Amino acid sequence: MKQSIHESRFTIHALLAICLVMPPAAAQEWKPSRNIDIIVSSGPGGAADREAREVQKFLQALPGMPPVVVTNRQGGGGTLAWTFIAQHPGDPHYLGTLSPGLVTNEIVGTSPLSYRDFTPLNILMREYIVVSTRTESPLNSAKDLIARMKKDPA
Repeated sequence: MKQSIHESRFTIHALLAICLVMPPAAAQEWKPSRNIDIIVSSGPGGAADREAREVQKFLQALPGMPPVVVTNRQGGGGTLAWTFIAQHPGDPHYLGTLSPGLVTNEIVGTSPLSYRDFTPLNILMREYIVVSTRTESPLNSAKDLIARMKKDPA
């Protein structure tokens, strides 16, 4: 049975009214009890490092915030950094940056860690990944690259 436009509007307005009067879910308030360490999976100066240092500045500007440090733990395509963070489960004093390596390392089998092992807090930036070759390369498209990798994964 079809609802009339009047009934549909009434339903929408009723749902909006319910949402407005419902108390917001209480978020757990967190107050750091010691230094905060932002772990970066790449070296100094890269996009993830710059992102972490912006977060560091923002956090340090908050009243009563303990020192916030940025630690670069490059190596293993990010696995060194994520392994370090994974060794501190449930400890909110360790934050980390994410890069596509966390996903691709699991796919190719070089790391047992997955994005599912971590809790995302926010997306601060997006970075596009580009694969390119020299103009004289026989690879002219992503399709060519995939075919080549299937033929010879090494």
